[in-house]
Amino acid sequence: MNARNIAAAKQPAQRETRKQQAHHRCGSTHPRIGLSINCQPTKRKRVPAKGRQPIMFTTLDDVYPSSPDDLTRYALCFSELAARIKAPLEFVAKESMPLLKLGIFGCVPSPKGYYRHDGNVTGVSGLEGDYDLEVLTMAEAAARLRTAGVQAIFYTSPSHNPARPRWRVLCPFSVLYEGNEARLRKLRTAQMERLQGALGKDCPLSTESWTLSQTYYVGRKLGAEYECIVVEGKAIDTIALLPRLGKLSGVRADKRGHVTKLYDDTFGVNVLGRVRTMLVGETFHQELLSITASFAGRGLPRDLAEDFLFAVYKLSDARREDHPRHARWKSLYAEIGVAVRTAYDKYKSKPLSPRRRNHWSRVLKRRAAG
Repeated sequence: MNARNIAAAKQPAQRETRKQQAHHRCGSTHPRIGLSINCQPTKRKRVPAKGRQPIMFTTLDDVYPSSPDDLTRYALCFSELAARIKAPLEFVAKESMPLLKLGIFGCVPSPKGYYRHDGNVTGVSGLEGDYDLEVLTMAEAAARLRTAGVQAIFYTSPSHNPARPRWRVLCPFSVLYEGNEARLRKLRTAQMERLQGALGKDCPLSTESWTLSQTYYVGRKLGAEYECIVVEGKAIDTIALLPRLGKLSGVRADKRGHVTKLYDDTFGVNVLGRVRTMLVGETFHQELLSITASFAGRGLPRDLAEDFLFAVYKLSDARREDHPRHARWKSLYAEIGVAVRTAYDKYKSKPLSPRRRNHWSRVLKRRAAG
């Protein structure tokens, strides 16, 4: 090889024309690297617009669903879900409303045959919170989350009254988190603490809000006032530096915002709220179960629980024959003994000392008189 040929071999290869490059991209093999190249154009991943990410949630036809058919899954964006809650269907009674869960359930029943339990939750897509202390208005709570930049939907509960506000809040996540029961409970508890921190100490959410499989009624009760507030913002799991607060058990806030401690647990908060609902004759069954569970969990004597429930039963407004819930009130008499017996068999606790028993007896008498 002469000097001219050696110099030509050392020169860089001539650059391909655009036509040749296009042919090589769509051809089966590139001449330089010897690998096949796909000629299909690469599709860009479509990112949903803000507020258009689908939220997976489930509606339940019954509090204790005994069949997978009682659970219906939906996937709606935040604006669509907010529109449905803003203009809900009307129902005669709370018990006929559907229940909503920001999450999905599996197909594993509990030992009693129900499909709504913590072990059957396979994914969570948001938080559900309930406020029933009847002090802080829904507008004030919505303003706090708006300041924190948290996306949320507020709506009043069936027992809401302008003078005694009761409401619920939904805070969706940015994605659906899936996993086992322990992982989902830990994740949801951490986010609930951030939600409680954004609302503040004078706005304690009920302890049921921390339950992994907790669901709440959604709908408008016929003849009752209903209000919904939509707070635009970011998903709560994407916001950093939110304060964290745990369960604020047994606290109450007055109109000035001063927080006082009532009891060492949620006994007084749960029982007194349920008693008010029974006295006006709105609902009975769920309140009866909750009150008996609270008595049994505290270790209070069974006869004290029965006497208390029968006293509330006799003072209910539904005892009047012209009350629309009078027929249900009459059938409740036979259920009290069964509910108390079932609760004390399920929630066995260490009996209280005579001193503690006298304390709780005084508390109940004072609250019933006031």
